[in-house]
Amino acid sequence: MPLEKFVDAFTATRFEPAGLVEGNERIARASSVLDYIFRELAVSYLGRDDLATDQPEEAGLE
Repeated sequence: MPLEKFVDAFTATRFEPAGLVEGNERIARASSVLDYIFRELAVSYLGRDDLATDQPEEAGLE
């Protein structure tokens, strides 16, 4: 199954723990652990900057 399908299925899932993320400049908040994991995979491996909390220009990454 393509990673894109997993990203679509698991981003924005909501359950505890949720809230601020420390140690990641691109993703500042997550609504669950699964949301954070699949946002990170999408940003890092699929180039899905739309799922990053901060856009690359805002985070100083470009």
